[in-house]
Amino acid sequence: MITMRQQRSTAGFTLIEVVVSFVLIVLIIGVGVLSLATESARKQITKPAGELKKYARRGLQMAINKRRSFAIQLTPDSFALREGSRDSAREGDLEFGSSGDFDELAGEEDPSGMLGAYQLDELMSLEVRRWGEKYFRKPEGDAWVFDPSGICEPIGIKLIHQKGFIEMEFNTLTAKVQDQSLVIGGKADRDF
Repeated sequence: MITMRQQRSTAGFTLIEVVVSFVLIVLIIGVGVLSLATESARKQITKPAGELKKYARRGLQMAINKRRSFAIQLTPDSFALREGSRDSAREGDLEFGSSGDFDELAGEEDPSGMLGAYQLDELMSLEVRRWGEKYFRKPEGDAWVFDPSGICEPIGIKLIHQKGFIEMEFNTLTAKVQDQSLVIGGKADRDF
């Protein structure tokens, strides 16, 4: 014979079971949303970094192949590859088109020597640390020169977004990144 008390316990879920199930579902959804937001921020920060790496490799290649100096002109909100040395690359000379893929721009030389330019997103800025400098700073018409000998100045570049930043140290001989750190959700410390 089944008593009234036994019928209640087998009739359905208790309130605690429903609440625990609901909390678990909310946690799983929250982790998924956070993961998507982090991946979105990662893409927004690493895309310009990838373009800068392309410009550096292309600048060094062209300097060696054409036996002329090439430079990447650095400003707080953009970078551009051009023919010439530190003296010939001036901030006022930059003309920006779309921030398209560098491969599309690389074959189109214009009379001013500009090979391509990349405009950073309005939420992003660029800082530079030259050889011997302790801290990153906003570039003031800085040019990163690639010599025909195949050597470039060792340089550190930090791309800062409101969602995080990426810091890259470039090698003198290869113009490739030798050290890189990516921080998502952190503020860029100047004493870093």
